[in-house]
Amino acid sequence: MWRGIGASASLLSVLLLAALSPAAAAPTGFGLRLSVVGLGPDEVPVLARFLREVEPHVPARVQAALPQAVRVSFDLRPESPEPPLYRGPSIAVPDCPPFDGGTDSRGTRLRRPQELAELDRGNPPARASHIRLHRGFRAIIARGPKVAVRYSCGHRSLYQLAVATLLHEVMHLYDAHAGLSRDPRYQHLQRFDRQGLFRRLAPRNQLILRSPDPYEGVSLSESVAVNAEYFLLDPEYRCRRPASYAFFEAALRYRPFPHAPCTPNFTVYSRGEPYRLDPERIYQVHYLMAARGEGIASRFGHGMFRLVICGAERQTPGPECLDDVQDHIVLGFGANLQADLQVSAWKGLFGGYVSQLFVKSLPDVLIEYTEREQRGLESLPLRLDRDELQQLVRRALEIYWSYEGRYFFLSNNCASEALSLLKSASANPALQRISRMTPAGLRDALLQAGLIDLPPLPSGPAGLREKERMGLYFPSLSSRYLSAYEALQAHLPEAAPRTLRAYLLDSQAHQRRQWLQSLFALPVEQGLPLSAQAFALEGLILGKRFADLERIFARFVLRNLDAMPASLSRLRVLLPRLGIELPWQLTRSGYGIPFPSEVHRPPDVDRDAAYRLLWQEAQRILQASSPGELAEWQSTQDNRRWLAEQVLAVSAAQRRAASASLSLRPLASFPATRRDAAEIQARGGMR
Repeated sequence: MWRGIGASASLLSVLLLAALSPAAAAPTGFGLRLSVVGLGPDEVPVLARFLREVEPHVPARVQAALPQAVRVSFDLRPESPEPPLYRGPSIAVPDCPPFDGGTDSRGTRLRRPQELAELDRGNPPARASHIRLHRGFRAIIARGPKVAVRYSCGHRSLYQLAVATLLHEVMHLYDAHAGLSRDPRYQHLQRFDRQGLFRRLAPRNQLILRSPDPYEGVSLSESVAVNAEYFLLDPEYRCRRPASYAFFEAALRYRPFPHAPCTPNFTVYSRGEPYRLDPERIYQVHYLMAARGEGIASRFGHGMFRLVICGAERQTPGPECLDDVQDHIVLGFGANLQADLQVSAWKGLFGGYVSQLFVKSLPDVLIEYTEREQRGLESLPLRLDRDELQQLVRRALEIYWSYEGRYFFLSNNCASEALSLLKSASANPALQRISRMTPAGLRDALLQAGLIDLPPLPSGPAGLREKERMGLYFPSLSSRYLSAYEALQAHLPEAAPRTLRAYLLDSQAHQRRQWLQSLFALPVEQGLPLSAQAFALEGLILGKRFADLERIFARFVLRNLDAMPASLSRLRVLLPRLGIELPWQLTRSGYGIPFPSEVHRPPDVDRDAAYRLLWQEAQRILQASSPGELAEWQSTQDNRRWLAEQVLAVSAAQRRAASASLSLRPLASFPATRRDAAEIQARGGMR
C-alpha cells in the first residue's frame, strides 16, 4: 500500500540519458531514477527535483545495502476493489481519529487506506526494482509543500505523505535484504504474536487511537515500513516512541533529529497520582512475583516488574536506592475488569478482558498482596545492562499509553506479557529462547538462564530470611494474623469461628463485637495485648470491606456513566481515583507517548478533598444500591473505634492506679504490631 524512499545519484544526468536513450544501461549504486514514460515536459524537472529531495533521508546503511538504482514512476492507477471514494486521479486526505476523551478506548475505526504505491522488487535480482507511485502525487508535488493540503494527524500534509510513501517502499526493499521484521526484538517491540488456529503472526494491540498509522498492524513488514517513515521524517518520533526510535537508531546506525525540540514525557498515573519513570533515575529492574492466591485469576501467582527508582536526594543511581522503598514503582500487566465485580472464569479463558499495563507504588503493592491477600512477594534483580534497562522502561512507557490487548488466563497473561516486554529490551539469546507462560515458570527460566542477579543464598527458610533482610522478599502477613487469631480465639465464646478465614470472611461486625466483649473481663496484662490483636484483625476486615465497596461503586459508575445527570458529572473527574482510568482516554491528539500539553488531566485539587467528595458520592449511591455492604463496613469501622476507646480507657485507669515502680509496658511492645499499637495510642480510630 502506500510508502517509499530516496538516495543519492546525479538525477539530472540520469533524466537526460533516459530521455535521449531509453535503452541506456542503468547506473550502478543506489539512487532514485525517475521514469519519464507518460510524463509531460513540465513535470519531469519537478518530479526529478522531488526525488533529489527525498534521497538524503535514506540512511547510508540502507543505500549501501541497495547497490542498484531504484526506478520510480508516477503512473499507478488503483482499480477496484478500492472504495468508490478512492477512484479517480486525486489523493484522499487521510482520516484522523477523534480525540474527544470519550469512553470508546479504540477510537473510531479508520476507513481502508488508499493504495498509494506498488513495489516490484526486481526479480530476477539483475533487474532494477521499480516503485510506482499514485499518479495523484504529481499535482501535489507540483504545487509544493507550502500550499499542500494539511490535516491533523499522521504526516500532517499531502506533500509529506508523498515523501513518506516513497520512503516506505524503499524500506520494504531494505527490510527484504536486512530482515528487520524478522528480528525477534522487533516482533516483541510491536507486540506481534502467533495467534488463532493457524498461529498467524498478528499484533496483540487492538488500540488504534495512539497509532501514527493503523496500517502498521497489517504485518511485521508493514510495521517496519510505517515506523521507519516516522523515524526518518518526524522529529517527535524520538519522544513519542522512544523504544522504537532506539531500535531503528541501532539497526540503521543513523540518528535523525538528535536535537529535536521535543521533551520526553516520563509521567504515568496511578489512581490519579502522577509518578515519573525517568530511566536515568532507575537503579535496577526486578522481576516481582506474588505467590499463588486462592482465586481463579491468581492461582498461578502474578508476575510484575519493580522499578528501583532513586529518591530525589540521590545524585546518581546506586545500591543505596534499594532503601528508597517509598519511591519504587511496580509495573504489571493485568485484566481490566471494568464493570465486573469479580473475575469471570469464562471471560478470562476466552479473552473477554482488556490486557493493560498497570502502575502502582511499591508500598501499595505490599499492602495489597502481603496484607490483604496474604501472599508473599519475591523481588529478583534482573541482569540487565544500562541500555537494556533504559530500553525496557522506554517500552513500558509506550505500552502504558498505547497498548490495549486481550487477556487470556492460559496464553496472553501477566507472565507472557512480561516476557514479551523483556524480549523487546534485550537481544540476549538465552532470554529469547524462554517461552514460559506462568509467573513461576518465568521466574525459574530466568534463574536457569542466569538472568537473575542474586548472591549465593542458603536454601529453605534461612535463604528467605536473608532475602527478606536484603529487601528482596516480602513475606505474607498471614502468619502474623493467624497467630493473632489463635491467641484471640482461645478467649472467644464457643460460637466464634474456629478458623481465621471464617472469622475474616463469614462473620458479621455485630457478632464480632459481642465476642470481643469477653476480652475486657480478662486481667489487664492479658486483655490489652489481645485487644490490640483484635484491633489489627478488624483493620484487615475493614480494608477488605472497603475494597469490595470500591468495586461495587466503580461498577455502578461505569455502567451508568452515559446516563448520569449533570449533577453527577463531577464523578467523571474523580474516576481515576477508583483506579479504573484508561490512560489513552486522557489524550487529546498525537500518537504514542503524549506530550504533557496533550494530556487532559482534571484540575489540580486537594487530594484529601477529592477523596472526601468521592466518598460522599459513593456513600449516597451505595446506600441506595448496596445498603447491606455499606452498613457492614460502617459497623466494622465502629468496632475499631470501640476497641481503641476500650484499650485507651483501661490503659488510663491502669496508669492512674499503678505505682511508678510497676508502670505498664508501652503498647508498642505488644505482639500485635508497632504500627497498630501506635495508632491506637495516637488516634483511637479507624485506619
